[in-house]
Amino acid sequence: MATDPASCPWSGFEPAAITFCEADACAWITQPANTWSNLAYIVVGAWLIRLALREGHRSLAAIGAIEVLIGIGSFFFHMSGTHIGEVVDVGAMYLLSSYVLVENSARYRARLGRPLAPSTGPAAFVVLVLASIVAIAVFKGEVGVVLFSIQVTLAGHLEVRMRRRFRDPVDYRPLVKLLVCFSIAWGFWWLDLLRIHCNPDNHWLQFHAIWHLFNSAVFVFLYRFYAQLRDAADPLP
Repeated sequence: MATDPASCPWSGFEPAAITFCEADACAWITQPANTWSNLAYIVVGAWLIRLALREGHRSLAAIGAIEVLIGIGSFFFHMSGTHIGEVVDVGAMYLLSSYVLVENSARYRARLGRPLAPSTGPAAFVVLVLASIVAIAVFKGEVGVVLFSIQVTLAGHLEVRMRRRFRDPVDYRPLVKLLVCFSIAWGFWWLDLLRIHCNPDNHWLQFHAIWHLFNSAVFVFLYRFYAQLRDAADPLP
């Protein structure tokens, strides 16, 4: 007997604007493969928090905390398949892009001899996150991915400017590993979104789930890159 979609647990909520290969099940967990794979974010993020505290980089525990929140947000999104879940998921991603953008902006200003005021960094971080969440909630669709990409691109641009202008003795190998890992993950994201070799009924492993697994390692390389810079002023608490 066919299932009535109106009787499904999340049927009373507005569906997500972006859909992936995995078919939605009429259950509390609509996309099992895409949902459970988010545990990688939570496990790695918790480990990074502990590592930051053990190595004396308390401010960098924020990277681990952000990864945990991204895992929780993405878990809820794929569990529910709803627009509110989509907002929570992408909103958590803005924690990362805003953190990196503010961090690099503060580093750049400091190297120019015009450091940000102590309250400016955290305030800019909060404003960026909230404005981005409002944008995805109102405009929906792929605007969330676009905004995230813009923020990350701006942060990368600042990193390149610092490299070319100041020639500081910075080890960029963790950043290179981050970019390689993210590129692989991003490739799986597109394979899933474009339905290439798509099997909607496979609830064990999907390309989007592999994106989660690879992307969880990106935070480790980000931590390693910033850990070498902690002798400089911390732009975020």
